[in-house]
Amino acid sequence: NNTDTSKCISNVFKFLDVNKDSELHSAEITRGLRTFSLIAVLLSQNDMDNDDKDVTFGVYLATVPFIPLFTQTLMANIDYNGSKSLSFDEISQDRADLFSAILSAKEGVINDLKTVPGLLQNLAPLLQGLSGLN
Repeated sequence: NNTDTSKCISNVFKFLDVNKDSELHSAEITRGLRTFSLIAVLLSQNDMDNDDKDVTFGVYLATVPFIPLFTQTLMANIDYNGSKSLSFDEISQDRADLFSAILSAKEGVINDLKTVPGLLQNLAPLLQGLSGLN
């Protein structure tokens, strides 16, 4: 039902709008994504074996640092007026664009996560070299 969907989006917006200025800023969106992700992980814990629970929580912990990247991508895709915040009108204006922005950001975060092991591997020799400068 379209009315129920609009009401749900409105309630989520109000929950996320911590400072009650009728705009969602990056910090509020990041906090909301982190909160909703944790809730999803905790709810899924009831349906899994113990090994899967550890993996799921590990994936959550590994992705938390990348949630701000997801927020930036989301903002770049739906901050239509360039205000660096999202109004309820911007979010509800084009729900199809919102969901494509979410999917686009998810793909970007996954690609970024794939590069982390290589970055860490290259970082170790650099740190060893810097430690020799003392």
